[in-house]
Amino acid sequence: MNGWARAARLRPYVRQAHADWRGPWFIENRRLMDYLLVYIDQGTGLFSIDGRAFDVGPGDLIWFPPNTLHEMRGHPPKMRVLHIHFDLLYDPVRSARARIPNPGERDLGADSRWIHRPLRDPVIDAWRGKLPIVNGAAIHALIRQLCVESISARDPFLSAGLLLQIIGEIERGLSLGATRAGIRWPALQRAAEEILSQSGSALDISALAQRAHLSVSHFRRLFREVHKKARASSTTRRAHRRPAR
Repeated sequence: MNGWARAARLRPYVRQAHADWRGPWFIENRRLMDYLLVYIDQGTGLFSIDGRAFDVGPGDLIWFPPNTLHEMRGHPPKMRVLHIHFDLLYDPVRSARARIPNPGERDLGADSRWIHRPLRDPVIDAWRGKLPIVNGAAIHALIRQLCVESISARDPFLSAGLLLQIIGEIERGLSLGATRAGIRWPALQRAAEEILSQSGSALDISALAQRAHLSVSHFRRLFREVHKKARASSTTRRAHRRPAR
């Protein structure tokens, strides 16, 4: 399933989105009916999924699928945590009935019927635990915006749209091109923005590569891998012909 098919199939529903400061905190093993996405803004903690523990800290993004046994602990002195409870396939009956279980609620009993039905998507179904994204700043900004929307207007169109953007950014941040770019990802994004803002004008690719701390050849290769657009790569080739000043 390609990205277009995935986006057309999803019907997001945001149940809750919050950003808050927490002192030392602990949520005992539980199972959720929906998805949970957590972004650690500040502080450290110890999370686990199906008994496998892992450390979390600033910039980490953690994905919890439905019906997954998990535990979360925040270390002192405090943490700033952004989190979203959501459905990816809205159902007018199930989505309205699903609730957020209490800490320690491992057996949902009769409420198990309200667990989000399987998505059956080979990409999203593989997301679990701490995701090794390289575009955390972009995802962080979108999650913060969704948290603001959740406590203010609660416009379902904006909330669903923001969640779709978050899903898209996660998929981009986990892509092979992004993984290869690694810490160079933000610089390559800025370069793309600069090229787009000066569309039709000659650019100095040597200067773009220098700002990304890359050689021209390395910059061109990573740019093509990350953006995978013939138009973008042809733009960089045209810029490369301009003599450096």
